[in-house]
Amino acid sequence: MNYDVKHITRDEIQREEYFCCMSGMKGRKRQCAMWSTIFDHAGSIGLAARSGDSTVGQLICMPKHFARRLGFPRGQHAEDMEATMVIACVNVHPQFRGQGIASTMVREAADFCRQREYRRIEAYVDPRPPGEAEEWIPSFSAFRKFGFAIEGPKTAWESKPDSRICYLDL
Repeated sequence: MNYDVKHITRDEIQREEYFCCMSGMKGRKRQCAMWSTIFDHAGSIGLAARSGDSTVGQLICMPKHFARRLGFPRGQHAEDMEATMVIACVNVHPQFRGQGIASTMVREAADFCRQREYRRIEAYVDPRPPGEAEEWIPSFSAFRKFGFAIEGPKTAWESKPDSRICYLDL
């Protein structure tokens, strides 16, 4: 399958041509001013993988201070809110999984963070293999190959006991 991975543009945010990570691949038909604010601050809200006219995957990221305001988990280590980018979600349509889309998006996000001089990337993952991982929490396997490590035994999401925070120091 051929697919392109590109940053979600400001125009796409304003035209609602992206999928909100809070509702998976279904997308909400509601403009969210927060995404424009994040875009202005960070230069991106994430990546979309497209095959033809279809969006088949997405990765949403934001600086840590935005993620904390939205209630995302706190790490065990001292947090540098301005120098940490959080990958809030990675979602690939079930029909397109296993084709390297998530890995491509994670690699592109890491490259973006290096260019923007972030010092750390965090993501919320399920350490189990892809077939066993929670549906809405990405498997750690998409991150491990890029040098990410699990932060420790602390659960990221209290409601999901298998969730963990993983990180990559840049």
